[in-house]
Amino acid sequence: MLSLRRKEKTYPVGTIFDIEKIVPYGKIARLLLGNGLYITSNVKYVEKLK
Repeated sequence: MLSLRRKEKTYPVGTIFDIEKIVPYGKIARLLLGNGLYITSNVKYVEKLK
């Protein structure tokens, strides 16, 4: 079972990702990246560039 209590990896502020779509997952948002991987983030901290 996946535990959401442990932080896996962090990225520096200003890192740009190619996000395909935002997938709601309970109280968090999962961001589907262009390479097929998912990351989680607080949507308030995500900024759309294009």
